[in-house]
Amino acid sequence: MKIDPTLHVADLVTRYPATLRVFQRHGIEFCCGGRKPLELVCTAHGLELDELLAELEASLAEPAPELDWRARPLSELVDHIVERYHRPLPEELERIRRMADRVLERHGASDPERLHRLAEVVRELSAELERHLFQEERALFPAIKALEAESLGSEAVPARPLALETFEQEHDEAGRALAEIRALTANFRPPADACNTYRGLYDALARLEQEMHLHVHLENHVLFPRAAQIGTERSPAGAAPPRA
Repeated sequence: MKIDPTLHVADLVTRYPATLRVFQRHGIEFCCGGRKPLELVCTAHGLELDELLAELEASLAEPAPELDWRARPLSELVDHIVERYHRPLPEELERIRRMADRVLERHGASDPERLHRLAEVVRELSAELERHLFQEERALFPAIKALEAESLGSEAVPARPLALETFEQEHDEAGRALAEIRALTANFRPPADACNTYRGLYDALARLEQEMHLHVHLENHVLFPRAAQIGTERSPAGAAPPRA
């Protein structure tokens, strides 16, 4: 199968979930910053387009790390996001916070500005993500499930405002925090003399970034557009429901 190089990275991962491993390997963002054509991404990362296309096309023969959620029920996708990404996140964030504070306490004197800022960003991101997860599970996800259930009925119903833009903006903010963490950790490369806690922190932060990219991709590029489309179809005269 040939891949169109004019497609956006986010669209490629949505259509062909197996390609996300290639983008992760090259450090190419496919969630918040994924709305960029593959051609431009290659230029920005100093990659040869033909070589990246070959890697992407070869990946299509590999098992995908995620199901193709474009045709699955939205309620099933919501449950998957909650169980796969939401449930483990608070505990992992707490573990990362403790490690960041310990590294700051033990090594802050040797690199005070960077390690203070790293611990600060970790705390801010953790607090914001926990609030964000609560709002999604309390308000947004039930509204999406209700909208889907109503769409399966025979009678037209008013569209439900989903405030999707608010949640997308919060995803963008989390993406900026993760990008700052990557910069502060020199792409998650610990110093040569780093202790085990220091190395564990960097490893945990790298895995957090990977998980968050997958998590946000499913919401921004699969769940939210499909929910918005249902809302549009259920609105009077096809009018789109409010997004914020």
